[in-house]
Amino acid sequence: MTHSLHVPLKGAPVSHVPTLEHEFDLAGLRVIALPPGKAEISYVLKPHIIDVNINAMEFEMAVNSDRLAPSITEANTISWGPPATELQIRTENVDWGLLMEVSPEKVSALFAETSQEVGIPQDFVPYRAAPQAAVLGRHLITHLRFGSPDRLFVEGVSLAILACSLNVARTGTERGGPSIAGIDPRIARAIDYIEAHLGEDLSVAAIAQAAAMSPSWFQSAFRSITGRPVFAYVRERRLARARILLADRRLSLSQIAFACGFSSHSHMTRLFRARYGASPRDMR
Repeated sequence: MTHSLHVPLKGAPVSHVPTLEHEFDLAGLRVIALPPGKAEISYVLKPHIIDVNINAMEFEMAVNSDRLAPSITEANTISWGPPATELQIRTENVDWGLLMEVSPEKVSALFAETSQEVGIPQDFVPYRAAPQAAVLGRHLITHLRFGSPDRLFVEGVSLAILACSLNVARTGTERGGPSIAGIDPRIARAIDYIEAHLGEDLSVAAIAQAAAMSPSWFQSAFRSITGRPVFAYVRERRLARARILLADRRLSLSQIAFACGFSSHSHMTRLFRARYGASPRDMR
């Protein structure tokens, strides 16, 4: 697999890529924790590139063109670049980000397992909302930066991010994720907050604060719009995310439970049995 990041930028100013110290190579898949700093690069993609954007970002980009255009993207988004795409980018990362290089063979194999009517993206897909991919990306960045990376954990979470990103690139929404178009924007913000923090210890107060509402009014409004109490909704989203992660048998059930915000492996198992009539182990 050919790495694509180290190709110099054409013309002035002199190209620059932050030092890449936290990365992991798997079969057909390279995962890179991108450090803060200036990045000025130009390259023609050989693998597929998925950029998991954790924070809001200002940048200049040219796609199959020599003209750089300024743009701003929101946090918790992804972009997808297929092979043969020519990209030029100038930006300054204010925080860590995540980049994935995936071979065409790896993408095709995953697509074969989740095939729907829409095919693998053949054109560049600009940044789209992907809260599930972003929250998984945060876990992966932390794992790569601190301690010795566990191969099974990196691969399992990377494949989950890839599955989310493939669905976003093809359809514009994450499979199984919430549909928030046309609803109260405060509740939409709350849903975005939940998706971005599923692996954490969520509270009604924190979610209500993200929606700029009082906890009591928020709980009533949330239930009237979604049809479920806040924590019933959170539980359903955690279970849905866990089912995605179960696709890779090499990721332990305890790691899945932690990544999805369950207090323990046994807690996740009890909820799986109540919801699906089978344990996570039985569903692998």
